[in-house]
This record gives sequence, structure tokens and C-alpha cells, in this order.
Amino acid sequence: MLDLNRLTTPPEHGDLLIEPPLAEWPELIEHNRRLLSEASVRLLDADLREVRRRTRTELGIGENESALLIGHQPEFFHAGVWAKHVVGSRMARQLGGKCINLVVDNDAPHRPFLRVPVESADGEPQIAQIRYARMPAGLAYEAFPAMDAHSVRDFEQQSREALGARFERSMMPVLFAALGRAAGTPDWVDQIVWARREVEARFDVRPDDVRVSRVWGGPLLFDMIRHARRFAACYNAALAAYRQAHGIRNSSRPIPDLHVDRQRCELPLWAYGLGEPRQRVFVEERLGRLTLWAERRGLGEWSTADFESVEASRAALEQLESAHLRPRALTLTLWARLLAADLFVHGIGGAKYDEMTDELMCRYYGLLPPEIACVSATLRLESARPAVDADDVQAAERLLRDVRWNPQRHVTDGRALLSLQLERDDQIALASQLRRENHRRRTERRAAFVAIRTLIDRIHVLRPDLLEAARSRLERLAAEGQRAAVGQEREWFFALLPLPALELLVARCDQRVKSLST
Repeated sequence: MLDLNRLTTPPEHGDLLIEPPLAEWPELIEHNRRLLSEASVRLLDADLREVRRRTRTELGIGENESALLIGHQPEFFHAGVWAKHVVGSRMARQLGGKCINLVVDNDAPHRPFLRVPVESADGEPQIAQIRYARMPAGLAYEAFPAMDAHSVRDFEQQSREALGARFERSMMPVLFAALGRAAGTPDWVDQIVWARREVEARFDVRPDDVRVSRVWGGPLLFDMIRHARRFAACYNAALAAYRQAHGIRNSSRPIPDLHVDRQRCELPLWAYGLGEPRQRVFVEERLGRLTLWAERRGLGEWSTADFESVEASRAALEQLESAHLRPRALTLTLWARLLAADLFVHGIGGAKYDEMTDELMCRYYGLLPPEIACVSATLRLESARPAVDADDVQAAERLLRDVRWNPQRHVTDGRALLSLQLERDDQIALASQLRRENHRRRTERRAAFVAIRTLIDRIHVLRPDLLEAARSRLERLAAEGQRAAVGQEREWFFALLPLPALELLVARCDQRVKSLST
């Protein structure tokens, strides 16, 4: 069983998190198979076991094959995410099964940029954001067109200029060559998946990529629509239980409740046509009629009898020519864990949020949830620890502040300093007395303050180099700290990293998998 308390970001360069340990995965897979094969759950008129068998067949999973499922958006993800691809591929091969990567093309990017580290002419670290698509906000990835050859060359040139010498030391040349060869693919998702696979092939990492838009749906969706109010009630109750367990008071965190009123009930789905922003989905049931809405736009109306069986539901939704129904995050994980995976492998964030999916399975299906696993890793641009860290910068800031306002602590000119310090102490005592006695004596208090500042400046004259030295030290440490922060960040796209770093991660994954055979 996954211990959520053990899910922490790997601290050091090359560190790998695998929970539970790989040695336990075969037992988890067998447990999940047995659990789901014995479950008495129905999706409308279909038995869960039969729906699961058909779904796995459509995914190319053999009857006796173990299926490890992972998933992520088709974007420039970091090495912690890529570790799932490496471990999943290696472990599937060890078990004689498949590693299926769900390409979440129904999600919408917050900002369609590639972040890259830049070394400026003056040596100051900077971060550039290179745009790879110009699309309206809220548009799903599956609506993004592929980059043409000219756009790929421009994207590559900007990346090369920003990265400088890092470019050739990374896997970016391989990526851009593949993006160029895939310029004729139908859309951006196929193009970036093709390019990522070219990079992964260099490390013999080969998950089976499957786009969510092409496999999602079926009986789980139909059942959700037919029993929308009960599903929404269980969904909201699962969120409430999660918030209570974690002391969260904000009702919109970590995700908002589904909206339910007397007329309509929200489902955790998106609806959109290609080229249109995603919209929330609502179900209205009245007088034996069922209506689907995308916000305020009606998608279709049917008899409730059209959603009493799987085949009738499928025929009904085939009328949705103007909109696609796609899952939100928890709904997708629910579908994958129930109908496809023998073991779903999350990253750290997804594994923790999946507590809500567990609770939803229990409440809606009356089912003990199948076990999950978690994989993550840390790789950095610079493997060595920085000579300067945040504590050094904070100490320099305190020193500068102290030199500025308490120079007497740093000046050694005894006689001159003693006279000025005595005057300063007298003025400080006067200012304190005025503040205690009468808050309205502002003119006198202001005069005392000016006198203190003047005396501090006169002390600085005794050692004018001290202030400049403290200021220069802070500026130097701050600059070094910024450079170190760039080098030590773990969120860079994995193909930006130097080849030895990626080889290190793959080697450590291989070591964990090979240990199972010894």
C-alpha cells in the first residue's frame, strides 16, 4: 500500500523516488486484478469486468499482460515526470507487459512556452520563455495545429541562442530534428509525442503513447450522465472528506465542488468543439427528458430511456457532432484505474490528490480502490552543490543592514568613534523619551531622528569603505545565488539537461529493476 507520508521530492541530483518499492509491484498488480475481477459493479447494463476486458483489448493489452499506466500533458515536462516513462517501460518489460502513457490532450496549457535558462552577456542568469503556439486561452492541446518546418526552425534558433553552449550538450538537437520531420503530422500533440519518442529511443525508453481523446468514453461516461445527481453528490462528498482530512477550509481547493441546483447538475467533464475553449458540462433531467449543456449552450436532448443501456447511450451520444466530451483530471484517473490499468503510476502531486478518487470509488461504486504507485526523480542542470545558498545571501543582507545602521560595531577608530557614539546614544535616548512622553511632539522627535542619522553618517566617514564592501559582497553573493538557483532548479524540460544527467537517471532506474532478478 502506498504510504503518502513517504512521497517527498527527491532532494539530490540523480535521486529517484519509487513507492512502494519495485519488489512489491507484482503483488500490487495481482491484488488489483483480483479486486477488479471480483467486483460486482455495473455501468448501466454492463458488468465492470466485461467493460474492463473490452477497454484493455482496445488499448492492445493482452489478456495475460500486465498493464502499467502513466500519463501527462503533451508539454515540455521535467525529469521527475520522465522518470515514470523510464521506470514504467523498464518494469513493463520485466513483467512481460505494457507501459501505456495516456497523453492528456484534452487539457489546456496555462502558457504555451518552453522555459530555458539563458546566460546573458554580463553573466547574469536569466530565464527566457519561447512561445511554441499562438492560440486563444482555454483551448485544449488537441486543437493545436502542428508547427510547420519554418516555425520549427525559428523555434530551434531561439532555443539555440538562449541556451548557448548548453544546446549541443543536451538532447535538444535530437528533439528539433524530430519536430522538423514531424511537421506534416495532423496536430501539435502527434508532433511533440513523435519528437519526445525520438529522444526516448536513445535510452531505449518506449512506452505506448495513447491519446486520451481517442480512447476515453464508453460505459463509465454513459453511467455518469444517467446518474448525474448521485455521481455529483458522491464526488462532492469525496472532496469534502479530503478537505476535512487535510484541514482545508477553502471550498474551492484543491478543486471546486460540482455545481448542483434544482434544475441542473454539473459533471466533472469538459465539452468543446475543435477551435473552441473548454466549457463545463451540466445535465438537466425533467419529465423523462435528459439534456446536456456546455455552460448555457445546449448540446442535445434525449429521453432518459436512451441512457438505460450502453448501446442506447452510445447511439444517443453519436449525435454530438458539435462538441467533444472529455474528462477532467479525477475522471480520467477514475477511468484509467477502473477500466485499463493493473497498476496506475502517479507523480507525487497526482498520487496525493488521488485520495479523492479513492473516496469517490468507495462512495459511488461501493468499491475498495485498487492500489497505485508513485515515481519521481530530481535532475538539475548543474550536479554540484552551489558554493552560495540562500543562507549566505541572507547573512550578507543582515551585514549590510547592520553596517548601515550600526556602523559603530564595525569601526575601530577608538577616540573619534567613542565621541560620536556617545552623542548618538544621547540622541537615541532623547528620541525614546519624546516618544514615551508625548506623541504630539513631532518636530522635536523629527529633529532627534535627523541628529541620529547625521551622527551615523559621521561614523561612516571614519571607514567609508565598510558600507561599499558590504554592499558589494551582497551583490556578488546575490548574483552567484541566482546563477546557482538556475542550475539547481529541477523543473527544466528533461531534454534540456546534459546527456550525462539523463544517463545517470536511466542507469539508476535500471539498477532498481535489475535488482529484482538477483
